[in-house]
Amino acid sequence: MYDNEVKYLKMVELREGGTYRIIARNADIGIWMLRIRGFLILRTKFSDTFLFVEYHWDTGEPHGTVKPLAFIEDSPFQLSVLYDVIEKECSTPTRLAIHKYLEIHKNTCIKEVEDE
Repeated sequence: MYDNEVKYLKMVELREGGTYRIIARNADIGIWMLRIRGFLILRTKFSDTFLFVEYHWDTGEPHGTVKPLAFIEDSPFQLSVLYDVIEKECSTPTRLAIHKYLEIHKNTCIKEVEDE
């Protein structure tokens, strides 16, 4: 998973609020959040799936676990809304909308890999 030969995008190459294909412990898709130097992802633990943050590889050990591979698109959510999600200060419908957005892209990503 963390092959040192994998070429990945450095933090300065990323667009804040952009959705990326990533290699990470817990996700294949994430939304880049510059201020926290991490990605908003969908994480599944046991039977629960929830929004979570994993940090860019270049933040270093032990927290840097994400290598972004490719830009997909700008997320449709305002940056302020995304940061509110991280700070747990947003409505349930907003959290569900972001969850659904990431789930759709995750499923599309899985299908593309299967088709290769």
